[in-house]
Amino acid sequence: MLEQTLQTCFQEESGQDPPIVTGCYEGNVSKANIFKERNRKGECWALYDKVLGTNEFTSIGFRGCKIAPSFMRVLDKIFEQFSLITVLILQRCSLDVNGLSLIVSTLQCIEDLNLDENFIPIQNYGLLLLNKNILKHLSLKFCKINEAGAQDLAKSLEFRDPKTQHLLSLNLSFNHINSNGAIHLAKALRTNRELESLSLIHNWIDDEGATALSEVLQKFKLNEEEFGLRLERQVLVLLKKKELMEELYIVSQENSNK
Repeated sequence: MLEQTLQTCFQEESGQDPPIVTGCYEGNVSKANIFKERNRKGECWALYDKVLGTNEFTSIGFRGCKIAPSFMRVLDKIFEQFSLITVLILQRCSLDVNGLSLIVSTLQCIEDLNLDENFIPIQNYGLLLLNKNILKHLSLKFCKINEAGAQDLAKSLEFRDPKTQHLLSLNLSFNHINSNGAIHLAKALRTNRELESLSLIHNWIDDEGATALSEVLQKFKLNEEEFGLRLERQVLVLLKKKELMEELYIVSQENSNK
């Protein structure tokens, strides 16, 4: 079924042959074991979950496929046909600035995004975290992210709008982040209360950066700006509770008048 869908979509949107479907797997198969021929281009795989009572796919991955408008239109059609897909993997897909913008526009239904091995010179990966999407897990391994890229991500991780604070895990392993980049990320963690996991193994972080990260994991005093953000967060929570109480009151009044 996946092969037929890809064949139809790629022919309609780009006139090109679809990527090779390496397999459709049941359950939580290790993603590292799926791409066995790592140098082959144009691979695709998918996972389905019988626990949901259906054979519909919940995850889809591509490797070695050029991210272009025609490819994103194919993805849109796949998401329309397989509405339970929440995991998207696009490894080594020659992602550029335009491709990243296209991906951002498709994140409304994606909770887990893997963009490993996609190097973007402008390093604006923070775009992925700015929109009001439901993204919870993001992997950016082997993307050559440096201090500038870490700073861009840190700006997006800082608390600004609770509607954009959904990310739970961020994997930045095997990149070029130095201590200054780690300091930027540590500053963001002072106000971000949603992120539960941040992986920075195999980067260029020395003692200074490690110290900054360790300090933010302990109790610390808020500065004036952070104190203001905390008050803002508390006010937003109270307003949300007030709105909910008003909605419940209206519903109860309507029920009592029946």
